[in-house]
Amino acid sequence: MVVVKSDCTGKKFGMLTVLEKNGSHPHRGQVWKLQCDCGKIIELPRSDFDKKSKGQISCGCARKRGLTGRKIKDISGQRFGSLKAIALTSKKDNYDKPTWKMQCSCGNFCEKSLSEIRRREYYGVRINCGDRFKHPEIWLEYPPIPKPYPKESGNLLAKYLHLTELEYNQIDSAVEDEKRDRLLRAAWIITYRRQQGEEISELYESRFIRKHLRYCSIITLCR
Repeated sequence: MVVVKSDCTGKKFGMLTVLEKNGSHPHRGQVWKLQCDCGKIIELPRSDFDKKSKGQISCGCARKRGLTGRKIKDISGQRFGSLKAIALTSKKDNYDKPTWKMQCSCGNFCEKSLSEIRRREYYGVRINCGDRFKHPEIWLEYPPIPKPYPKESGNLLAKYLHLTELEYNQIDSAVEDEKRDRLLRAAWIITYRRQQGEEISELYESRFIRKHLRYCSIITLCR
């Protein structure tokens, strides 16, 4: 028994909108005319696009924009340092990562990937459009810890204070004091960046603070 599928004219499959039937293929059946969201019109047999999974979703532009495979995190509207993400572009960076069109606080526009922004954050480099005339300072510097200490920073300090405690066989007041100083500074940096309008997730917050506590200038020898 041959199953006759219903007319799919006007329906949308991924980025493709079905326009009309357009003849038939000798081996693959009815051919349909479709229009992609980018404006391009293509012709495909129904078996190529009408699938629950692994069906064609565009004219091919989705692959160029990096919209196939792993789902891309939507960061449009979020701020990173001096940059605000506007829209995903069709270009990729040197590491084959999708790039975003960004607007800097100075008015310039640039294209950067989320992985590049994370690398700059990790190495403490200022996040901006890269214009050396408008942004002569390269390395990231934060203002000194204010007095009185902000309430938000105090909440972070209390939240991660247990990370500064050493094991009973590694008791060293100097190390513990330095870890608390590092925690105090890290909590203030997170608070300052949020005050500047940057969106910082709880996961990044935890990783940032743990990274600051990982290194200590005082080395203890425990036997």
